[in-house]
Amino acid sequence: MTEVYSGGAAVLCHLYELLSRGEWVQVKREAEKLMLLPDLDHYALGRIYRAGARACIKLGENHACMKVAELGLPYAVRAQDWDSVGFLRHDLGCAHIFLGNTSPAREQFEAYLMDLPRFGESRRLEGFVHYNLGLLYRQQREYALAVAAYRQAVHCFNDRGLVRDTADCHQNIAWLFLVQKKPNEARIHIDLAAALQEEQPDDFAAEQLTLWAYYRNELRDNHTAAQYLQPILDGLQPSTDEKKASAWWVAAKIRLDQGQREGAKEAVEQARVYALAAKASHLLNLCFDLAALMQMPLGEAAT
Repeated sequence: MTEVYSGGAAVLCHLYELLSRGEWVQVKREAEKLMLLPDLDHYALGRIYRAGARACIKLGENHACMKVAELGLPYAVRAQDWDSVGFLRHDLGCAHIFLGNTSPAREQFEAYLMDLPRFGESRRLEGFVHYNLGLLYRQQREYALAVAAYRQAVHCFNDRGLVRDTADCHQNIAWLFLVQKKPNEARIHIDLAAALQEEQPDDFAAEQLTLWAYYRNELRDNHTAAQYLQPILDGLQPSTDEKKASAWWVAAKIRLDQGQREGAKEAVEQARVYALAAKASHLLNLCFDLAALMQMPLGEAAT
């Protein structure tokens, strides 16, 4: 994401030039040096910590991001630098998500939305905040809230012309409706996602196949459903661990419906392995639900 330096202490100019170029290692080093300077005002400190937190999250250093953002937030609030408050809350929430801290992440994103009328530049993060809240609500099985959050994200992404992110939201909404056994509502969003993404990246294409399979499963057309999944299960359709977990979970559901109990057990265990690798807790929840339905121990639950 491109940062635009909007004024303030002269000491920030070089830091924000590095930030605008996405030179994250250099941004982190420069921010760490500037944090040690004496006599900086709250505005300058808030901007320095904001840049440092952004560099850490981009570098995948989530614990460091959390520490830097927590230190920077009070300075930004005291300076009433609401753009920095917005960026710091967003990046702190993301760090908590990556670390599996659901409640603190939710608190940061919800606080971001409460402060939204004060934001200028950082309003462009609004869609991603709604998207992340959708993910958190989904993990906590608050499906109505999750659908509402993803729909808000769609509105924001549409306004900014972010087609790929909009399509991703429609896929998530479709999945949520299928989990709630509402295939007709899901079909609308499967079609919307497909219409938005003509040139489909591998993970998007894999998720579309899985959604079609899940949709056909809900219509009790398990033969067609299984055909949609086969390229993913056979490794012919490239995908991420999370998308593979989704596909194997749907495969387990199909096999269970077809009376293939042993095949369903194998599939749900594969789904669990991929969900763990992806740190996809919402999919892990579904794996354990299906295992409980089959009255089988699963992974760590077997001990």
